[in-house]
Amino acid sequence: MIKSYIVKDKNKISIKYVTIADFEKNKNFEYYYDWRSRVDDFLRSKTKIKMLGEVRKRFYDNLAHPYENIVIGTFYKDKLIGLAYLHRNIMNERIKHIGKWGIVIHPDFQNQGIGTIMLKNLENRANQIGIIKLEASFQSRNHIAEHIYVEKLHYKIEGIKKLAILLEDGTFDDEILIGKLLNSKNK
Repeated sequence: MIKSYIVKDKNKISIKYVTIADFEKNKNFEYYYDWRSRVDDFLRSKTKIKMLGEVRKRFYDNLAHPYENIVIGTFYKDKLIGLAYLHRNIMNERIKHIGKWGIVIHPDFQNQGIGTIMLKNLENRANQIGIIKLEASFQSRNHIAEHIYVEKLHYKIEGIKKLAILLEDGTFDDEILIGKLLNSKNK
């Protein structure tokens, strides 16, 4: 699957399922890991450059299990500028209908509609493979995420984890848990 889109700034991007070869081409993994560190204020984990090799190994291990982990990348001129993943626990019969997703966009390409495009592609794929509920979370201070996920894409707030994220300055932020039912008969 390769789909092309023109985004708000008139740039042409392409979205596709990512492989290890995509990350090896043009040193895309290093490029991704570098710009990810510039946006990790709103991510659950802090990017640590010294852990690049270990993170790459775990990331590639996840790519080796496409039935359990779906990874969609957005590319601009062969460079990875966005990443969305969907994970489901196929080993647990009681929860394998639930997919958990996350997304990150290069800072120079944010506010172009790329996140919305990626999530809609991820939702379509989840629906195709029988996932009926998607779950994610975001930090309460991330008002852009709240606008996109809750207001624009109609995810429902399902709960709040108080003091869930330790920030750089030693304070805490709450984590907002969201979910969305994909199959209309289950809504």
